[in-house]
Amino acid sequence: MESRRDINAIQKQLKLLKENNQRSLEYLSAIQLLMVEDNNGKSKDSGLSTNFNNLSSKLNHLSEEIELLMNNIDR
Repeated sequence: MESRRDINAIQKQLKLLKENNQRSLEYLSAIQLLMVEDNNGKSKDSGLSTNFNNLSSKLNHLSEEIELLMNNIDR
């Protein structure tokens, strides 16, 4: 991409996407803590835990993809 203005705009949007994704991961972690029993660290609902783990994995993958995009645009 040749237009510096376009590159800057894309970088700005990717930075916002990265920040929003990070917040989503934090919210998800807070929810996961609520799903664990206090006395023995066991999950209150294994099915939901599986769903949350899958979502967490996908959000982590999204973070990696955002980083790749950011690195490729910086070239």
